[in-house]
Amino acid sequence: MIFTSNPNQWRSLDDDGQITYLVGLVARGSAELDGSTRMVYATLKGNDPRLGWKAPIPMTQRVEQMLESIEVAPELEDSDRELARAAVEGVLSAFQERNRYVHDSLMPSGEEQAAWFMNRLDLRKGETVPTSGRTSVAELLECRKALSRGSWQMWALHKLILVNRAGKGDAEAPRWRAMLRGDFHLHDDDTISYSH
Repeated sequence: MIFTSNPNQWRSLDDDGQITYLVGLVARGSAELDGSTRMVYATLKGNDPRLGWKAPIPMTQRVEQMLESIEVAPELEDSDRELARAAVEGVLSAFQERNRYVHDSLMPSGEEQAAWFMNRLDLRKGETVPTSGRTSVAELLECRKALSRGSWQMWALHKLILVNRAGKGDAEAPRWRAMLRGDFHLHDDDTISYSH
């Protein structure tokens, strides 16, 4: 159920329906973020962005390699590198938060199933095993927004690299830098508005 004419129509669902719908939006947002980081990965490597499917599958590996590439990308000025690092690190944080809702909040009820499930979790160093608890609508909304913001920032990084590579940076780079900085308003339907 995708509410395209009224992006807030999901609010009329019961509590379980809202959570289910929002977990779906988080899953969609993570797929979009995965695709946008793959595109930036390919762009940073000097490849056609359509070759993003060759990017490392684990997001952590991809982000580490993207951060290394940002440091040596000739199309980025020092101030651009700082913006790019912050945006890419934010993407990793959003993706890790997404894991909490896509995996951890779906705790099975049986003891044997729970043990199997917990063995599948990829806990960060020092992180404790999550306890079963109700995920809130507000938490899922925040996670979805972080994923969407990250996708828009990756689009801006991709465009900034391309305009600088094409020698059009003086005219077009300010727009993409502003978006990379996060200077835009994200609407409920995941579109944005901005001014620069």
